[in-house]
Amino acid sequence: TDSPYAAIGTVSGSMGDGNAGQERDQGKNWRQYFAALAATMGNLVMGTTIAWSGPSIPYLKLDPSQDGFSIDDNQGSWIGSLMPLGALVGGPLGGLLIGKMGKKGTMFTAAGLFTLSYLLLIVAPNVPTIYIGRLLGGIATGIASLVCPVYVGEVAQP
Repeated sequence: TDSPYAAIGTVSGSMGDGNAGQERDQGKNWRQYFAALAATMGNLVMGTTIAWSGPSIPYLKLDPSQDGFSIDDNQGSWIGSLMPLGALVGGPLGGLLIGKMGKKGTMFTAAGLFTLSYLLLIVAPNVPTIYIGRLLGGIATGIASLVCPVYVGEVAQP
């Protein structure tokens, strides 16, 4: 073509008519989509972890005869606050884990922490177990908020 930019090339660095991006094997895009979906599921779980305390605290305030824990306002505040405190620790921890385990291994670690966190919340026999579950969920949230966007950014092709 007679474009003044033909000598520079395209975004992918090839010379010519600019169809280099279309020459890629389009059948392999499903792997990229699947990897991005899997990574963003971490962000979905992170959102449920962040929002968990809002609707749960009124039920936790119920009497044990009504399947509650009879928590007071101070305990409810700790249940709500331990997740962000854990996230404060999880962010830097995620950076260290990426360097040691790679992005995929760090995402698996965050997934394991999310799973353990929710299992503790489901089977919690007492309030300290809820505290531990919320803290672990916060650590996992901090890790996922760091590693998931980085992973998607690396596997995504323009």
